[in-house]
This record gives sequence, structure tokens and C-alpha cells, in this order.
Amino acid sequence: MKKVQMLCAIAACVGCLGACSDEEATDGDDTAVTVAVSFQTVLGSTEFGCGDTYQGVGSTGTQFTPTDLRMYVHDVTLLGADGAQSPILLDQDGKWQYENVALLDFEDGCGEGAADMNTVVRGAAEGGPWSGIRFGVGVPFDLNHGDAAAAAAPLDNTAMFWSWNQGYKHIRLDASTTGLPDNGYHIHMGSAGCQGDGMGNVTECTADNRPQVELTGFDPTAGPVVFDLTALLAQTDVDVNTERTAPGCFGDPADPDCTGILANFGLSGGQQVAFRAP
Repeated sequence: MKKVQMLCAIAACVGCLGACSDEEATDGDDTAVTVAVSFQTVLGSTEFGCGDTYQGVGSTGTQFTPTDLRMYVHDVTLLGADGAQSPILLDQDGKWQYENVALLDFEDGCGEGAADMNTVVRGAAEGGPWSGIRFGVGVPFDLNHGDAAAAAAPLDNTAMFWSWNQGYKHIRLDASTTGLPDNGYHIHMGSAGCQGDGMGNVTECTADNRPQVELTGFDPTAGPVVFDLTALLAQTDVDVNTERTAPGCFGDPADPDCTGILANFGLSGGQQVAFRAP
């Protein structure tokens, strides 16, 4: 009888330990959930289409036909109503995302790009529900100045790299306009005024040109981050080139063709209007 009672006591104790272990595991569980943040490019109220023609773009209301649109984003963070910050730990997919950087590709090969597209940042984040988002446009400094030929995807995309400036194009937009036909208008915005140490290493840039975007009223389950080219180009004459440089903006704050673009990205003292919540 005593043996039976002892066995029952042991079984009860084991059951208690099992229950305690389950509770502890629950308390210590990672609360991260899978998230997908979509990005959508528009021109006003019309969705972007590579090779499509749009009217009324820029300060002169010109005809505008985009042939390429790609951009890097980094450090994508979801924000709670209580001020909580939930950085997204990106899926390391070997193609579009690496460390804290993702490449968004809105073109489908209508110009110099490839047919593959990517408009979603994927990963996991703790917390929620969310009511805002914060992210940077471009490649962070620690990854920006290297060798694209030796980098992991998506930083191996040489079409998004300035070999002469040893840095990435944070955003690339190519287009034809009424005044600059034959794919004559470009935004290839990367860091500018970069200085090196004499050994091929960039140590600083006077204009990093990494817009920092924060949007309120954003829930990743309710709609995409909207990137509006009409808003970005509203103060820019995309039919002319005012400097003896390639037509468009290459990130130099002293270039008049960059003034409105940098300001609408929230750089050079401007207010960010290019991105908005849906």
C-alpha cells in the first residue's frame, strides 16, 4: 500500500513539474509574429506601371513615362499607439533582403531591369497592434561603401551601385518626359560628397541622402505604404536640365535639379511628403 501511495506521490510531483515547465515556457515564449509590409507606388491616384504614360507630372505638368523604379529601405520599425517600437527582423531570403536592408523593385523589366519584382518587406516583429511605421530609404553607411560585385543579394545589384562613388543608389528612377524623351530623366540618389582615407575606404559623406520616414495611422494589415511620385516631383521641372550634369538628380544638394526632390524627401530642411499611409 505504501509503495502505491509513494508512486502516486511521485506521479503527482512529476505532473506538477511538467505543469510548471509548461507555464515557464509560455512565459518565456518569443512573442514575435510574422509581418509583411507592402509598398505601393502611385502617381496621384493612379497606380505606377513601368512603361505606362502619365500626364500632369512635375512643375510643368509634363507627360511622364517611367522605365525603372527601385529603392532600398532599411531598419523598418512598426510603432504602437503607446510609443512602443517593434523593429522588423527581416527574413534573410538570399534575394531581396539582407541583414536590415531590403530592395523594393517596382519595375518589371520594361527598361534595363529584370522581370522579377518585389514590393513587400517580410519578417517578424514583437508587439502589436501597430499604428505607425518608421524606416530609412537607402543603404546604411556600414553597408553602403563596399564592393557590390562581392556583396550578398540584394547588395550585389550593380545597377544600383555607383562604382565611381563607391556607394549605392538609394533610389533609382528613370523616365522619359516631353522635354527629355528617350529615357532622358533620372533620379539616381545616393550619398554625395563622400571622402575617403586614401586606401579606398569611404569615411564620411557630407550628404548621406537617406530620408527618414515616419508615418502615423499605419497598420500593416490594412494597406501599403504609399510612395507618390507626383508629390515627390511636384516642385521639379522634369523637362529640363539646369546644370551641366546628367539630367535629373544625383543627390548633390547644390544641384538645382535636386532642390525640390530632396525637400520632398524631408532632406535639406524640407518636409517629407513623398510617402504616406494608405
